[in-house]
Amino acid sequence: MWHCCSGLRLRHNAVSYQVNKMTPSEKFVYELTQHTFLSLWCYPNPKGKKDKELCDVLIFSEPHLIIISVKEIKPTDSGDFNIDWERWKKTALKKSFDQLYGAERFLNTINQLKLFDGKPGPKLPPVDKRKYHRIAIVIGGEQKMPLLWGDLGKGFIHVFDSKTTEILFGELNTISDFTKYLSKKEEFYQSGNFTKLIFEGGGGEEDLLAFYLSNSEEFKSQGTLTILTAGLWDGYKVSDAYKNWMKDIKDSIVWDNMIELLIEDFKNDRMEVGKEYADFELVMRTMAKESRYNRILLSKEFIDAYNSPKVRARPVSSYSGIVYVFMYVNRDESREDRRAELAGRCLIIRKYTPCIDTVVGIATERRDGKNGFSLDVVYFYKPTLSIDEEKKAEEFIEKYGWFKNSIKR
Repeated sequence: MWHCCSGLRLRHNAVSYQVNKMTPSEKFVYELTQHTFLSLWCYPNPKGKKDKELCDVLIFSEPHLIIISVKEIKPTDSGDFNIDWERWKKTALKKSFDQLYGAERFLNTINQLKLFDGKPGPKLPPVDKRKYHRIAIVIGGEQKMPLLWGDLGKGFIHVFDSKTTEILFGELNTISDFTKYLSKKEEFYQSGNFTKLIFEGGGGEEDLLAFYLSNSEEFKSQGTLTILTAGLWDGYKVSDAYKNWMKDIKDSIVWDNMIELLIEDFKNDRMEVGKEYADFELVMRTMAKESRYNRILLSKEFIDAYNSPKVRARPVSSYSGIVYVFMYVNRDESREDRRAELAGRCLIIRKYTPCIDTVVGIATERRDGKNGFSLDVVYFYKPTLSIDEEKKAEEFIEKYGWFKNSIKR
């Protein structure tokens, strides 16, 4: 499939070393983001101005840059709540806010991230194309201190504690679902409708999440005022809608497992020689950008075709705008031949799906009762096809009969 670049293997080992140097709270957050957004997208302690730490974790999934600042500070107990609150706000919240705004200012001056070890990181999109999200995770004041959040002078800041961090990263566990929630919440705030929400009885971020999920992943103003009572999240978790969603999610594990398998093979140098890492990363980013709902649908299509002995290959369109080609081959077919066929089938689908520019092919062995399997993946990005490519697609159809009966010509 792909040749594993030794330099990137070393980067993975260096990240593991860096994680071991983190505070318990920083490690808690980093491991959550790893689970949610995949290790290739999370950058712990990147370098900022004068090579000082930029932030605790940066998550980059173009065009989104999620800046995370983590502070673990327990409030004092002077006997005067107002004094304790002012002290905690200054040491926990304000320091975190300053770090987030400062990190964004610095990022706007660079076009490539510098990693914690000084090595170059991913190149960043033009400043006017970036979508920043600022997250302050403040640990230590749970159940004691209120959290401030909103536009605190230089852009919207989300503020979570340890409980809400775990809930949000657990429930919105794809990059698309998470950034959608952050974006929708920011837009709702900017519209002025947040003033119509009343948090009653100490309601928090998890109750806001329940409100969002209960309204088809939207923040909808319901009349003059909307009251979010404490415990709304607990109520949502026992609802029929949530139970049904949990059942549906089980189907998407197929998609998750394919992504994790490919990443583990890459990390452990089990890739076969072929494409370079840049292509591998594009495949992983494309597959991992699929929302949870899309993953459910794609997994069902993949398994349905896998269980159909007469299906050699099946094209499947995702709501994300990507078309996938699933292909199932006999175990004795050579990897070289099946990769060539998979690439050819992707070319055909691209030609006969002119409204899209990206096709991803995934090939594995047919169900044959034997243990073990392998995966080949092709990333085919073509905004336009050349005359030769269009002719080649037609030749594949005529010579091999690929998708001859399933496309309109």
